[in-house]
Amino acid sequence: MLLHAIETNVQIFTKLLSVSASAVGISHAHLKKDTCFRQLYFHDTDKGLHFEYMYAKFGKMRFYARCGEVEVASKLSDEMLEAKNIVIYKAMMDGCVKSGDMTSARRLFDEMSNITVITWTTMIHGYCNNKEVDSARELFDAMPERNFVSSNTMMSGYCQNKQTQEAIRLFQEMQATTSLDPDDVAILSLLPAISDTGALVLGEWCHRFVQRRKLDKKVKVCTGVLDMYTKCGEVEEARRMFDEMREKEVASWSALINGYALNGNARVALDLFLTMVREVKPDEVTMLAVLSACNHGGLVEEGRKWIHMKSLV
Repeated sequence: MLLHAIETNVQIFTKLLSVSASAVGISHAHLKKDTCFRQLYFHDTDKGLHFEYMYAKFGKMRFYARCGEVEVASKLSDEMLEAKNIVIYKAMMDGCVKSGDMTSARRLFDEMSNITVITWTTMIHGYCNNKEVDSARELFDAMPERNFVSSNTMMSGYCQNKQTQEAIRLFQEMQATTSLDPDDVAILSLLPAISDTGALVLGEWCHRFVQRRKLDKKVKVCTGVLDMYTKCGEVEEARRMFDEMREKEVASWSALINGYALNGNARVALDLFLTMVREVKPDEVTMLAVLSACNHGGLVEEGRKWIHMKSLV
């Protein structure tokens, strides 16, 4: 059936490769690849479908790159009749980044021409995921132009690698040197850094900015600001914000319950939880916040009761 599909539509096989790569199904694909591509080659030779053959061969090259077999992918790209172009280089680079091979990714990046902001950002993201934050920042500083996505990626990378002061410093640099106003993604990237360092003044600035730009209509942003306030010890401000939210999600309730727990208000946390269960169903994060409240408040019997309920969530 698979061979028949190749004979009738090369794109079907290319789609199969894409699905296999996304699921990292390389073991299964290895069982089929040689026979299928021999058939595809004869199909190309007999019927002269050069364009479809190139399209499928590019799919095969991208498949190997995404599965981390960079040498095989590189050999395939060299075999293609047309010279390497930006699309092929980008596919190879993406595959290297996804497999964590930043050395090969950087080599391909350095050989590319007409590099887009997206390509720069992909490399920055790859370095951050690989814990090579200095290399990410070096690329970020070398970018000829930046946008929200590249800046947010760099800030998130700092937070991801526990360099929260650097995330805050970058945010402040951006405010001082560029005309880009932060969007909701930037604010959400920055708030964990503020929470970790207790930089309440900056957190209050973020809150005012959110209100000024009407980002407080977004539940995730409000929840992030609320969570920041609780972790900076401003539980009453967090509660005021919570009460003013027109719409709440489970994470909003969980953040405030956890905030009360962290700040020694175990009974208030449990009372809020009892209010919550009448309106929405808690999740595991909520139950962990409840158990944290019991732990901080020394409420052993309450804790046992909620441990049973946690198993039902």
